[in-house]
Amino acid sequence: MDARGIINYFGMLRLLKALEGHGFTQKELKRIAAHLELEAERGLFLSQPKQAA
Repeated sequence: MDARGIINYFGMLRLLKALEGHGFTQKELKRIAAHLELEAERGLFLSQPKQAA
């Protein structure tokens, strides 16, 4: 995981903690976390450098 991935990961944790502080239920937080995980995987896949043929 590169620095961007680490920053994104901690940003997601902070977001989830903030949402928890605003009354989101554990079920809602798990759903949001799953969505963030999918988006992060998709973003990391798309941002990988292309290799020469």
